[in-house]
Amino acid sequence: DSKYGTVTELKTEKKATNRPQLYDITELERHANRKYGYTAAETLATAQALYETQKILSYPRTDSRYITSDLAPYMEGRIKYISSIPKYRNSCEKLLNDGLNIDKKIVDDSKVTDHHALICTENINNYDLSKLVPTVEEKKKGVTSEMMKNILDLVLTRMIVALSQPYLYLQTSVEVTFLDEIHFTASGKKTVKEGWKGVEKKLIGVSDDEENAKNEEQLFPNLERGMQVELKDCTTVAKKTTPPKLHTEDTLLTAMENAGASIDGGEILKGRGIGTQATRAEIIKVLFEKKYCETLKKGKTNYIVPTQKGLKIIRALPIELTSPKLTADWENKIALIADGKADEKDFMNEFIPFIREKTNEIKNSTLEINFKNCKEPVGKCPFCGEDVYKGKSKKTGASLFYCSHKFDEENPCGFMFSLNADRKS
Repeated sequence: DSKYGTVTELKTEKKATNRPQLYDITELERHANRKYGYTAAETLATAQALYETQKILSYPRTDSRYITSDLAPYMEGRIKYISSIPKYRNSCEKLLNDGLNIDKKIVDDSKVTDHHALICTENINNYDLSKLVPTVEEKKKGVTSEMMKNILDLVLTRMIVALSQPYLYLQTSVEVTFLDEIHFTASGKKTVKEGWKGVEKKLIGVSDDEENAKNEEQLFPNLERGMQVELKDCTTVAKKTTPPKLHTEDTLLTAMENAGASIDGGEILKGRGIGTQATRAEIIKVLFEKKYCETLKKGKTNYIVPTQKGLKIIRALPIELTSPKLTADWENKIALIADGKADEKDFMNEFIPFIREKTNEIKNSTLEINFKNCKEPVGKCPFCGEDVYKGKSKKTGASLFYCSHKFDEENPCGFMFSLNADRKS
């Protein structure tokens, strides 16, 4: 009905986005999973190799993202050492010229317990990257030279980024009114100073999510309040809500870390969660090793999905044992014991009957759960047409291929063959 509207509201604000903090091990594991698809266990093993063997990173199993005040004076020297590696030279020189942004986001003695944030050591000075070769033991844990270079790159880049200046931009909000009663609003921003974002983009690029967000940003023409604008097109867009995405190792680590955020009494888990900074990677690794979950690749992302075995485990367990609330309740009681406000005998007198009760509940459950067919089939039996599974001989280590009906009491199938461990199939 009206081809022209009037700009009735126009507001422009200068805003800043502060840079990210230094890495603790969980944040490094999350970032490496997002960018490279590495598992938490692979990232931890690689960081450990860079610490133990190469001696160019500080102790990786840290839960702090801060450094102590006595370490702060050495940060300028560390940046100079990093500049000895060609890739980082220009970024480091610019940072040194601008001045290191060392504030409470970087230094806080109260938030460093056993170990400070993950940073490089002085051995990074003139370091030869061709030395990044894993030992035999490190290779067994999945560490490769490429992983070592990538993890080191993330840590060095994060040090430079964390000490850089904020990202500055202009945020503009506009309201256009049609027929004096129909209001349309929009917002957009314009970069003033790239700051740490420019450094990060130069050294490791941007993620797909960041690129998509950038593409969605609107750039406005020069607008003024009271100006008339022409309506060129007007459409409605039908959308649907989508269910939450499956977990990746990145998001699962976050969920484990913040396990108490959504439950009553869960405050005790803040800073603790399920597992610790050093053990969460191992917990996830065991889930895969026990075949409770597996990877589902969609595009560039590796999602985590439960296997049939994992689903059956969850169905078999009492619901109390699968909730972080139980962990929170026990942590609360243990904290009271540590403070001398409760007695450990009282706790054990409550704990032991609980375990017995839940064990008997599982034993006496009428739920029919069969774990025999939890494995994923690798083919069809040539004898009877049923699924064939792959296993491993505990004695020889040979691969075994057998019919799912081999152990059937009524009508067993005799199909099975082995493949020696030293042969390739």
